[in-house]
Amino acid sequence: MSTLIVSTSYNDHAKKVEHFLCAAGREVIRLNLDLTVPDDSPLVSIISAKQMVMPSLNGNMLHKVRGVFVHHPIIKISVSYGIDALDITLCRASWINTIDWIEQSMDLALWVNKPSMIKLASSSLRQLRIAEECGFKIPSTIFTNDLSNLTAFAQKHGKIILKSGNLSGVRMKGQRMLARLIDVNAVDVQVLSRAPCLFQEYVEKAYEIRVHVIGHHVLACKIDSQRSLKTQIDWRNYDLRNTPHDVLELDDVLKDKCRAIVDILGLRMGVLDLVCTPNNDVVFLECNAQGHWIWVEELTGLPITKNLCELLLAA
Repeated sequence: MSTLIVSTSYNDHAKKVEHFLCAAGREVIRLNLDLTVPDDSPLVSIISAKQMVMPSLNGNMLHKVRGVFVHHPIIKISVSYGIDALDITLCRASWINTIDWIEQSMDLALWVNKPSMIKLASSSLRQLRIAEECGFKIPSTIFTNDLSNLTAFAQKHGKIILKSGNLSGVRMKGQRMLARLIDVNAVDVQVLSRAPCLFQEYVEKAYEIRVHVIGHHVLACKIDSQRSLKTQIDWRNYDLRNTPHDVLELDDVLKDKCRAIVDILGLRMGVLDLVCTPNNDVVFLECNAQGHWIWVEELTGLPITKNLCELLLAA
């Protein structure tokens, strides 16, 4: 039996999962989508005939694959020779299509997570609706390019933040799009009108919770983001020296809510970001189908990689 990893050659999470699986004696097949074409393009064939689908990758027949791990398979096309800008665009589109072909040809494998489910789960509105149905409190949210509606929203809720939402395909080298407080009086009506943006009421925090749902396992980390001015609005500004990360044992009711969100989203693994308010209310912010966890594992000792790999090995 073997496991397929769909990612990039430089992805540290993919490397860590591969190392664990290999140490457990599992054959690992890699599909890295940072390509130099045509020199290192992997050889893919998916043959469909008489109700049989036979996929292969670099000569490896994929019918022996029982588990697939997908983590940010960002398609990056480099060129060695003989390809113009149109060729690159078409080449990239074809490799995006390849991911779908592989998923559809391997429907009996256990996927963590299916690319189609990752895409569907990325909807912020869908996540908020599901979280509320599962019993979570959620922040009031508006998606708009209408300044009058945004102004009314701000007057009702006081402090509001601008979030990136799901901006698929946006890549800004060396930069991250983080949540930030905004003054609605400083918003330029012409700038806002160019494109709708995602705004939410600001949720006051006692601390934040990073929850890793992997199959039936629920592993939670408490992040004391309010101890540093740098991370009070968004812990992803990272000040690890001044923001303790600790293992947090959730009660069974909260664990079940987290499992329910991930299950309804069609995922085998989901990473949830929650806020615990000064009044001890737990508020749902988002669920990431391709969340990062290595720094949490290193700071807390939570067995995230182990639980993920055990799920893949049990397939």
